[in-house]
Amino acid sequence: FFRENFIEEQVAISKEYIDQMQKVYPQIQTKVSSLFFRISSSTWVTIIGEIVSSTEICKEEVKQVLSEYIRYNTAGWRELINP
Repeated sequence: FFRENFIEEQVAISKEYIDQMQKVYPQIQTKVSSLFFRISSSTWVTIIGEIVSSTEICKEEVKQVLSEYIRYNTAGWRELINP
C-alpha cells in the first residue's frame, strides 16, 4: 500500500514538474508517457528499498550510488526532453 501510494504521488509530482519546466522552457519536449513516469518512480522506490534493507552497505557507498543514479537519471531526462 505504501509503495503504490508513494509511486502515485511521485508520478503526480513529476508530471507537474515537467509542466512547469515547459512553461519556463517552451522548446522542451514534454510528451512523456504516464508509464515512463511510473517506471521512473518505481525505480526510486526500489533504490531506497535496497539501501534501507542492506546490512552491508556503508554511508560512503550510499552517497556514491545516489550520486551515480542522479547523474545517470539527469542525463536520461536531458535526452528525453531535448527538442
